[in-house]
Amino acid sequence: MVRSASADVVGLPRTLHIPARRIGYVLIAITSFLLAAQIGLLVLKYAFGNSYAWGLTGLFRMNSEGNIPALTSAMLILSCGLVALLTGGLQARASRDRLPWLVLGAVMIFLAYDEGARLHEQIGDTMHARLDAAWLPDYAFLLPYGAAMLILAIVLIPWFFRLDRVSQILFAVAGTVFVTGAAGFEILEREHLLAVGQSESALTDVMVTIEETLELGGMALFLFAMVKRLGGLTVSTSLPVPAAASPAEPYAASDTMRETSAA
Repeated sequence: MVRSASADVVGLPRTLHIPARRIGYVLIAITSFLLAAQIGLLVLKYAFGNSYAWGLTGLFRMNSEGNIPALTSAMLILSCGLVALLTGGLQARASRDRLPWLVLGAVMIFLAYDEGARLHEQIGDTMHARLDAAWLPDYAFLLPYGAAMLILAIVLIPWFFRLDRVSQILFAVAGTVFVTGAAGFEILEREHLLAVGQSESALTDVMVTIEETLELGGMALFLFAMVKRLGGLTVSTSLPVPAAASPAEPYAASDTMRETSAA
């Protein structure tokens, strides 16, 4: 019997380890690139009167929807949620830290969806339409979101103090940076627009740039802190390689050739 020319295939495990520091460099590069693109657009708009920027404004403007900064922000938050779920999944079932990590991951995934679908703006519009109250601010969505985040923070306080010191510091700084941009500068921007009565100005664009950069930076730092806590990311794969031939196979092949020649 003549053996088929195709060799047997077996799986050879391969492991790729990505250090946390390298992931940090990538996150810094992404955030810096988006910030540089936004600054470039503002320079073209206010220094040279080119607000269209050859079509690049729609792609890189930070306060626009469905473009590269919006997608990057949503992907960062989603990545944070997935890493939090992974961390929770690695905990023992009886561990009291398992549930907080899973809850944090679920919240991050919801925020990623909210970032992509702009759900918070729809909630704010609905609150204005239903309540029709003069005291309700233009940024009404911050009321339910802020209350939910406050409750979540209170619930997670015991879990937070069980973390190692480095993770506590990085998480606290990341949360402060993100909230400063998402809530603090959001309020300043809306109040400025109400006071000035115009939708765009140089000051508004500067505040938008700071707001979005703080949000990106906060989530990037949070992602880095979680990956650092895990000691980096390790990806294991199984690559197909030809199986090694057994010592008896050359003799079998020689017998087959002799039988063929005799025929």
